[in-house]
Parts: sequence; C-alpha cells; structure tokens
Amino acid sequence: MTDENVILRPYQCTSCSSFFSTDHLLRRHLTIHAEKKPYQCDLCPSSFSQNSDLVKHRRVHTGEKPFKCDLCPAAFSRNSSLKQHKMNHSGNKPFHCPVMSCTSAFSTQRLLRRHALIHSGVRPHRCDLCPAAFIQKSDLSKHHRTHTGQKDFQCDICSAAFARRSSLKQHRMCHTGEKPYSCQYCESSFSTHSLLNRHRLLHAGVKPYSCQLCHASFSQKSDLVKHGRVHSGEKPFKCSDCPAAFARRHSLKQHYARHNGIKPQKCEDCGVAFTTPSLLKRHRKIHLGIKPFKCTLCTAAFLQRSDLKKHSQVHSGVKAFQCYACGSAFSRASSLKEHITIHTGIRPFKCHICTGSFATQALLRRHFKIHASQGYQEPAKFCCDPIVPTTPQTPAEPPGSQPQPQPVH
Repeated sequence: MTDENVILRPYQCTSCSSFFSTDHLLRRHLTIHAEKKPYQCDLCPSSFSQNSDLVKHRRVHTGEKPFKCDLCPAAFSRNSSLKQHKMNHSGNKPFHCPVMSCTSAFSTQRLLRRHALIHSGVRPHRCDLCPAAFIQKSDLSKHHRTHTGQKDFQCDICSAAFARRSSLKQHRMCHTGEKPYSCQYCESSFSTHSLLNRHRLLHAGVKPYSCQLCHASFSQKSDLVKHGRVHSGEKPFKCSDCPAAFARRHSLKQHYARHNGIKPQKCEDCGVAFTTPSLLKRHRKIHLGIKPFKCTLCTAAFLQRSDLKKHSQVHSGVKAFQCYACGSAFSRASSLKEHITIHTGIRPFKCHICTGSFATQALLRRHFKIHASQGYQEPAKFCCDPIVPTTPQTPAEPPGSQPQPQPVH
C-alpha cells in the first residue's frame, strides 16, 4: 500500500490487510472477524453483522425492489444488483477468468471470484442432511427446501407452487409461451439460459453420463436416471383413471390427453391431430422428408433419436430385454413384447375386414397390406380389442399359420 493510501485510509485491521478511512468503518469491518451477528431476521433464521444487511435481506420476504433500471422495466432489491444489471446493457465485462482454456468474463470482481470456485472444485457450503455441497450459500438455502418441502413461490395464474423463484419464473413461461433463448446451431428455443446450455451439449456431442448396464450415454444426468428405469422396470408415474403406469412424466401427460380425447395440435398438410406440440413437430418431419438422426455405422437414418438408439443395438449386439418364460433376449422392448405373445397366445389386434387377429399392431399393419393390394383403404387408426383367453394357452401357432385375408363380396 502506498504512503498516499495510508494517509487517506489510516485505520488498519489487525486481522487482515484491510485499511479504512474512518474508525467507524473499521469497527463495522471487525464484526466480520468476530463473527458477531446481532441483527436477527424475525421471519427466518438469518442473522447479520450489520443492520443495513438486515434491511436488504428483509426485501427478500417483502418482495420490495426500490432500485429500478432506467433502460428497461427491471427492478432490484439491492443497489449493487442494479449496478451489475446495467453492465448487461453496456456489455462491459472487464473481469476475465485467468484460466487459459476459459473465455468467461464478468461485470464484477465478486462474480469472477465466485466463478473461480468452479475451476478449483471447492464447494464450501455443505448440506447437513445429505452429501450435497454448493459453491454459493444461496444455492444451499434453495437446496434445503427440497428436504423441508417448503414452496414459497406461487404462480398467480394457476395454483402451482415452487421451492425456487427461478422455477416459478420458468413455469410462468408455460402460460406465456415465451422462449427467449435461441440455439445458434438449430431452430430450437428455450425458456431459460440453463436449458439452452443443456441443449448445446447435444450439438457438441458431449455425453458424460454413462449407463453401467449397457453402452448408452447421455448429455444430462436426468436422462441417465430416466434411462435406468428401462433396466429396472420402474414406472413411478401412475394414471389415476386406469392401471397404466409410465417411466417418464411426459408419457403420463400424453396418456392423460388420450383419455380426454384432446388433440389441439393439428397438421396443416394432412389434418392429423396430436395431443402435444412435440408430436406434431415430429409428424411434420414426415412431410418434409427430414431424418436428422443418422447411423454412423451404416446408411440408415431416422426421424427420432429413440429409433436411432434402438437401431444402434443391432450393431452393438446388446440384448437388454430378456423373456421371463424362456430366457430369449432381444435388443428392443417391442420385440420382447411381441415374443411374449407366443407364450400367452393373446392376439388383441383384430382385422376389421377378415377374421384375422394378431399379437402386435405391426403384424396387423403387415397383414393389412394384403387387403390394400385388393383395393381396401387403410383405416385412420388400427384398434386393439381386449381379447383375453379364457383357458390356459399353449404356445401359439407359428406366424405362418395366422389367418389369411378372405375376399369380401
């Protein structure tokens, strides 16, 4: 420290190298070392060394945001947050990460210090109820709500409530349809920056989460958890209207739409309607002839990533789906399902033109091609009738003995 600075800030802390211009500022600083926090919040367990910090903290509970941006509608509970926000408008980020491989830059030194913890691997704030640890104390506080079940942030449009403010903000975009974060590599857009970053991993080909039971790997840990249910058979999402259960939440939502008969998403080219926008988007690729998911081992290409994954098992030789009755193994769940009907004899898919019945919809479609060659029109939907055998079944006849189509006069 220069002589000039010593003159301007003559009060030095004996515990660290900090200097202050007045005795009052030094005493206030010393409370940090003494760890005295006499100012207690009357709404939560938080306590503070200075009254001014308690005043700022209370705005978390009241929602008061007195510091308003003069360039946009944004408002903040702290003046420091407003200053930091204004740098987003100016684009000024003078604090650069010193790690050579990292290009991150920040508007404040505090944000840079927080970022540096990512490279160091230090997570000083640990949960006392589970092994989780966090870089920031605020993240630990948010995490605690997962244990307590506390949901302070409620949607003013519907009754949904959330443990985190960011989750509420993301939820509100379901009502508005707002997706401000666009991918620079494709036409996808997202409601949050974190979802966009997660999506970018798909383009980068980064898949750090690998399944220990098969060769599958994923860009997101949540996808690995969902995939694990394929092996375990776990189906935690149960329908309240019928016995159906699903491994994924979105599959249950899609199933409910079938119960209700709601299909608001209509194709402009052919009139076919769907329960969700994602199903319509997938269907539109049929008209456009788009098959974006290409096999790296052969010339096959697919409309859906899931179909490419199923196809890849043909090359890998992995047969993860095993029959409980005879031990036969298959690379696809659909193949196992079709095989099991050999043991049960159940053929729920009936032809509406002849007396033929089949174990799977695929076999019924294959059968109907014979009728189509005779001039019959394919139905809009192949239906499944609940044909259940009343007596114990012996193994069904081989596929060659299935009823052949009869001409209808």
